[in-house]
Amino acid sequence: MLFRSDVVGPTSTADFEFNNVTVDNASAQGITLLYANGASGAVTRFDNVSAQNAQRDGLVIDIRGASELTSFVANGVNLSGAGQSGDVADDALDFRVQNVGTTASLNIQNLIADGAAGRAINVFAQNAVVAEIVVDGFSGNNSGLEGLNLAVGTVIPGAVLQNTEFRNGSFNNSGTAAVSDGILTRVTGAGTSADVTFNNVSANFNPRNGIDVRVDAGADLTLAVDNGSTASNNFLNGFRFIADGPTTTAALTSTVGGNAFDGNNDDGLFVELTNGVTVSDLTIRGGAANNRADGGVIKADDLTGVTISNVLISSIGGGGFNGNDETGLVINL
Repeated sequence: MLFRSDVVGPTSTADFEFNNVTVDNASAQGITLLYANGASGAVTRFDNVSAQNAQRDGLVIDIRGASELTSFVANGVNLSGAGQSGDVADDALDFRVQNVGTTASLNIQNLIADGAAGRAINVFAQNAVVAEIVVDGFSGNNSGLEGLNLAVGTVIPGAVLQNTEFRNGSFNNSGTAAVSDGILTRVTGAGTSADVTFNNVSANFNPRNGIDVRVDAGADLTLAVDNGSTASNNFLNGFRFIADGPTTTAALTSTVGGNAFDGNNDDGLFVELTNGVTVSDLTIRGGAANNRADGGVIKADDLTGVTISNVLISSIGGGGFNGNDETGLVINL
């Protein structure tokens, strides 16, 4: 490990700036920042930082125990080659926010997180508030597991993930160590909520699904897939969205078209709504062409009283639902 800071205790406060810092080839994590037990602080600058080829994680940001990270602002971060030990538990960027009273935010521009042993980006939010995650301009390809893992309320429900957007980047060719999705999102449990946008994000050539999303057990998820995002040429589905449970609420939205879910070995788009779930919006803008099964499938026919307030499917700006081996678009409500 080349840099570690532990800020611990209710009277502990620490603010940091990093500029033009290189900590490559660390023997453990490249950089670790821990705020715990009521500590507080901010990283007001984290620019032109390189933590490549760490034996373990590239960058760990761990906020817990009613602590507060008011901001983490970064531009130009290279975490490629994390996990040189070969352990799939090691990620390029590991962002962990947990316990009641804990809050944090993260804003990174221009991130390289290729070739991690585990995940390019891992977000673990449990019973805490994440005020913002913005990652703009990134490469998270060729990871051992998922390119992006969003785990919200999966261990302890009650997490709140606000204003989360991934834009202008790629999670391609994931699962080099174990069969994995390009993007895996799980939002679970009463009191858990998430607001997530994928804006011009690609999840292509992955050995499971391109994008795999599930919300259940009373959680709430608003997910937007926008602006030319793609989930194509994956071994299973391109984009898989599951919402389940009588107290679960969800919205799948899109405002800018051009999204594509093409050339997958299973369905291009697969949406399943079950067990009395309530969906306030189901808007898909784009196309699903040349898949080995159906182009698009929307299922809400399990006779449990699924509620859908709005359905809009538009292939304007996309390639339509043409050339699939089975049906172009299947809707069972």
